[in-house]
Amino acid sequence: MLLSLRSNFIICIIVFISTSCSSWLHQRTFLKEMDEVKEGFFVPRKDFEVVPGDSGKQFRSRREIGRRTPLTHKKRQKRELNDYLSKELDYKERRLSKKESRRYRNNGELFDSDSERIYYLNLPIEDRLGYLSRKRGDLRRLDFKDTGYSSLERRAIKKRQLFVGMTKGAVRRSWGSPERVEYAGNPQMQNEKWTFYHGRSRKNVFFESGIVQGWDF
Repeated sequence: MLLSLRSNFIICIIVFISTSCSSWLHQRTFLKEMDEVKEGFFVPRKDFEVVPGDSGKQFRSRREIGRRTPLTHKKRQKRELNDYLSKELDYKERRLSKKESRRYRNNGELFDSDSERIYYLNLPIEDRLGYLSRKRGDLRRLDFKDTGYSSLERRAIKKRQLFVGMTKGAVRRSWGSPERVEYAGNPQMQNEKWTFYHGRSRKNVFFESGIVQGWDF
């Protein structure tokens, strides 16, 4: 009997302590926890992990979103090509002389793309003026001073004509760069066939030792 009373007394004490302690503790809820955050916001690297490459900005530009979005194979190739062209163009622009750099900047609106800019910078210096003039449509105003062309070549260039004995530089000044170049034998011998396309027509110009020997239209 005594043992039974003792066990009941112990149980009552345990129940009393547990109910009393539960009333002392705060009822912790998510909302209360959020209200008691001192900083007002979660702190990166303290309250949550940060993903590598995450700048923490709330908004991103289209360019940044594109950079962080997985690409298809075709788009990846296009981006790699654009990156290559950008680096190649930067390299060639930095190698320009002051005079050529000034002319290049003053005619920047004539170029449609980085590819065309690289094409222009790959031309021999003496052919760049002719290219710019053709882009402007004022071929007849070419300055032939110190170009090294003969008087016959100058007249042919102004009329956009060819003649047997014309040099490759004069042909390029007159007609522009060819769409395709084919070599016969050693390229150093300059025995070449240049192909130009005018609309649907194809025109071939033949050189021996770098001199026009004939053509077919």
